[in-house]
Order: sequence, then C-alpha cells, then structure tokens
Amino acid sequence: MKHVIRSIQEAERALIRERGLLGEVFKKPHVLTIEPKKSARSLEQNAYLHGVCYKMVLDSGLREDGFVDADLNEFYCGEFFGWKTLSGLGRPKVKPVRTTTTDIYGKRNVLNKMEFSDFIAFVHQKAAERGIVIPDPE
Repeated sequence: MKHVIRSIQEAERALIRERGLLGEVFKKPHVLTIEPKKSARSLEQNAYLHGVCYKMVLDSGLREDGFVDADLNEFYCGEFFGWKTLSGLGRPKVKPVRTTTTDIYGKRNVLNKMEFSDFIAFVHQKAAERGIVIPDPE
C-alpha cells in the first residue's frame, strides 16, 4: 500500500493504519520504504514522443530501411543515457544503460516530467542533426 505523506500527522495516521493491516493480513515480514514523491512523465509527453517525434524520424526514410519505433527508442535511450555491453551467449549485445521507464538495474523507474522533457529535447537535437525539424508540443 502506498501513501503520499505531506505532514508528520499524515505519517502518523498512515503508520497506524499500516500497523493494523500488517498485524491482521500479512503473516511474513515486509519492507517499509520511504522515498520522495516523484511526478512521472505524463501520458501526453509519451504520446508526443512516439506519435510525433519518432513518427517524423521514421517517416524520413528509416521506416523503408526496416526500422520501427522500438529501434528508435533503444537508439535514443542509448545515446542519451549511455551504452552497456552484455556478453554470455557467445557474442556481445549492446543495450542502453537505462530507458525512460527502467533504471540501470532493469527495475521500473519512470523519468519525471522534467527528465522526460530533457530526453525529448535530446531527440529534437539528434533529429535536427539529420535535417528533421520536429515541432514543439503545443
């Protein structure tokens, strides 16, 4: 169960509720994690990235070469966050260090709105280097 805590009083009330639930419902230990609330990127931002940015790049000729949305996402994530090389199946595989939705350990960790805006600006810049001018979101 998650709680958004804005004051000491809210924290105390949440802990009291959780203590009651844990005592009755759960029969094994659990971990309590406290972390800052993060405002994940919006659905509109994600739709703009895939529906406008990536579409324009693919329509510039990459689609005819067999590239798809997932290829662009992997490429831009790798260029933005960096690359790592995996080995173990007989040949190396290069992957982005992280993506817009997973951290360096592969755990779900969606970029916040500002981080996602920075990523979109990077995609704009890389597209412009190829002569593709992507309009800003309205």
